[in-house]
Formats: sequence, C-alpha cells, structure tokens
Amino acid sequence: MINNLKQTIEHELKSFLEEAEACRSLRLQSPVLFDRIKEFVLRKGKRIRPVLFVVGYLGYSERPAVNFKKCAIAFELLHDFMLIHDDIIDRAETRRGKPSMQAAFSPYLKKNGTVACTGQDLALLAGDMFYALAFHAFISISETFDKKEEALGHFINTAILTGSGQFNELMTGMQDIETITREDLYSIYDLKTAYYTFASPLRIGVLLGGGNKKQQDMLFEFGVLLGRAFQIRDDIADMFGENGGAANGMPEDFKARKRTFLLWCAYKNAAVKERHMIREMLSKKVLVKDDFLKMQRIIVETKGLEEASKEIMELVSRARENVHCCTMKKQYKDSLLDHVGQLLAAQTHTVFHHGEKISAMNPGGMF
Repeated sequence: MINNLKQTIEHELKSFLEEAEACRSLRLQSPVLFDRIKEFVLRKGKRIRPVLFVVGYLGYSERPAVNFKKCAIAFELLHDFMLIHDDIIDRAETRRGKPSMQAAFSPYLKKNGTVACTGQDLALLAGDMFYALAFHAFISISETFDKKEEALGHFINTAILTGSGQFNELMTGMQDIETITREDLYSIYDLKTAYYTFASPLRIGVLLGGGNKKQQDMLFEFGVLLGRAFQIRDDIADMFGENGGAANGMPEDFKARKRTFLLWCAYKNAAVKERHMIREMLSKKVLVKDDFLKMQRIIVETKGLEEASKEIMELVSRARENVHCCTMKKQYKDSLLDHVGQLLAAQTHTVFHHGEKISAMNPGGMF
C-alpha cells in the first residue's frame, strides 16, 4: 500500500506543476525559476509527510473529498521550503545527491556574469515560492469551511514551530553543553523534525478525514515520539554510519558543533577529563579529523551510543502503543506501523569506530 501511495504522490506532484494556475503563471513569468523549482520538487525522496497525511486521512474517511491528494502534496512543498532555507543556513552545496538550490543557480549566474546577486539570493526567492505553493495546494481540498479553517490553522502553526525549532537549534549551538537539558534537546527535535515530519501530517489527515480530537491527539503524540526516535537515529548515523563519518571526512553536524542527544548522553556520562575534552572541541574555531575520531571514542567509551540506542527503543515502544489504541481502520493502521518501521530500518547502519565494527543496530523489527 505504501509504495502505491508514494506513486500516487509522485503523480500528484507532477500534475500540480503542470496544471496548477499558480505554476502556469510562474512558468510564464519566470521560466528559469520555475525550471529550478520543478527539478527540485521531482527529485527522488521518501515523501514521508504526504504519505502520512494520506494514511491518516483514509484511515478515518468514509468518502474521500475531492483534491485530498493535492492537499497531501502541500506537506512535501513545505518540506522543500524548509530544505532550501536549511541549506542556505548550512551553506550546503548538495541536496539529495544533487546541487542544492543555491548551487543549482550557479551555472546561470556564471553565464550572466553581470547579474548582481548570488545563488543564495535566488534560492531565498525559490523558497518563498515553495511556501506559497504549499498553501495553494493545501486549500484545494473540497471540505467544509470550518474543518478546512481548523486544518489550515494547524498547517500554519506547523510552519511557525518548525522555524522556531531551527532558530532554537542555532541558539543552542552557542550554549554551554553543561547547561543543556534533555528537555531542551527534545524541544528542538519536536519543533524542527517531529511536528512537521510525523505529528502534524497525521493529525491534519485524521482531522480532515473525520477523526475526533482524541484520535488526533493520540496520533499526534505517536508522531512526536517517532520524530524523536528518528532524529536520534539520524544523529547516530551522522556520527558513526558506514556511509558517513570517518570514511568520508567529518559529518556536517559535528563541524557545526551541534548539541545532539547522542553528544549530550556522552557528556552526561563522562568523567571530568572527558567532559573537558568535549567542551574543548566544541569551543575550537577549527575542527580536524583527529577531533572527530576522539569524539567518536568518547561517545563509545562513555556508553553514550548505547544510551541513545536504548532511548530509540523506548520511544518506539511508547509510540507503538498509541497506534494500537487508536480506532484507525486496520489496513491503514498496519500500513502506518509498517511504513514507520521501514523508515527506521532505512536509517539502520553498522556502527564503525576507527574502521572496526562495534555494533549493528536495527530498530525496524520493533514494529
């Protein structure tokens, strides 16, 4: 079912870009901008957010409304908006294996050398277009005014909270790790990842599909718990994954000195000497490969990796209970559990330290 839903989302994205009045206008007025947007939208992706919206919607809907699939792609367009701005902040050159939006404009700017702007300038404008297109798609669903207004309120709040999560993460990066708490980190993970990736698409899908507030809240909490687990898993993959880490240089989060849950666990468990080493590395102006390898060693030896992995299992277990208690139609409930299990399994990796295999992790079976 999930693969079929992903294909449906892909088809809907293509149709939207070809047929939506806003896209036709953009193509006529700014063909270069439209071409970059179209290429970015259609890059291969997981489509987590629109798929979860559709599962939540069909899990409760008795008679699907016109354009509910178009409404679903609003979550993908909002995601693209977030990615573009995230890449600008990180000064990233790639996204999904291809040039980031700012880098994608470089050939055009080089060809027209007299243009007094940068790729970042143009990427900001492209991000603005994605934001507007997301709302254009969202309000297309044929629903009652009251229900659509309530759903739109949640959608807008999701965008606001995600932005605040990004801001808080940047601010936390300037904070002494000694003063950071578990609640601080989970607040960031909830705002920047869990709400707009898992919790909000499900809640809004259930709302528009006819599920009551209790069901909405139950699946929203499920999404928050899964979002936390997903982010911790991503932190581990970034620091230790066989496709990243030492084999390909230092990971971006480490270079950005991000205070992750994984690093927090290590610091909390560390002795005075190791705590001093962590704080010293986080304060360095320039980090080198030896710093990264040293941080890996500290995280392993303080059992920070082990503690973070156990946290993932606990979060997944609690999330699973929420889904089993909800009244969603069984076929969609099963698909939801299967899909999230696959997503976490896709994050699975063999952990390496100094080239030596130290742990194999696979949470997918927990569903």
